Amino acid sequence: MILVDADSLVYKAGWSVEKRYYILESTGERFTTKAAASKMLTGRGREGEIPLLLLKSEVTGPASHTIRCLDRLYQSILEPFRGEPYVSYLSGPNNFRNDIAVTQPYKGNRTSSAKPFYYDMLREAICSWFNGQVVDWIEADDRIAIEATAAHEATIVGIDKDLLQIPGRHYNYDKGVFTHITEEIGWYNFFTQVLVGDTSDNIKGLPGIGPTKAAALLEDVKYLPKAMYAICEKLYERFYGGSDTENGTYWVSRFEEVCGLLYLLRHEGDEWRHAREWLESISRPV
Repeated sequence: MILVDADSLVYKAGWSVEKRYYILESTGERFTTKAAASKMLTGRGREGEIPLLLLKSEVTGPASHTIRCLDRLYQSILEPFRGEPYVSYLSGPNNFRNDIAVTQPYKGNRTSSAKPFYYDMLREAICSWFNGQVVDWIEADDRIAIEATAAHEATIVGIDKDLLQIPGRHYNYDKGVFTHITEEIGWYNFFTQVLVGDTSDNIKGLPGIGPTKAAALLEDVKYLPKAMYAICEKLYERFYGGSDTENGTYWVSRFEEVCGLLYLLRHEGDEWRHAREWLESISRPV
């Protein structure tokens, strides 16, 4: 079975007929990318205006163009699998992670204007023509993780780095590359994100730790899930340990929040707590 993360396909097809840009409404300044805007504003000592940047778009083509783009995307994605059955998963409107995120809103850095103009139409097209299913309360990534855990022969198709915590066969359609993720490497990818965070989902990791530093911190124990868990826990305690003057346990809530937001569910009724209990129960390297 081929498990397709279709959320990204909606954006790829939708943005194919949009011209997107960033603007400062107070000054009328317009930028092709947020990175270009940030660089210019920082260089001129105007860093405080970066949060005021608004994403805008202009539709440059009809709905039929986006449907053709979506169809070409699916033809390209499914070509290596030569007719194997597949399911496309789309995230629904409700998400349990909204209740976990207390430090800052989950995906709170994404505004409604970031969605393509033909967003709803493309989702309906995926459900009608490309065996699409909309999941509720959990995300498409969670449903894919649950299905892949239950069916080891499944192939996970997507470009979201979150998926790389799931053991199994993966296919990145942007790169045209197959990858096999082991249980250990899946945990390594997960704990790397715990340290670094995920800016695209508005999840803060530890300040000053990027991918390179995280890799160095975990390198010697990258095949030992419990050891990686212990390192991340100690680093959170070291950074946040003094933040709660009453009992010194603020770091625990921050660590649990980040792990709970990043962890992909492996079965119905799963949650990060179950994974933590398993990690804590390991008495020897696995």
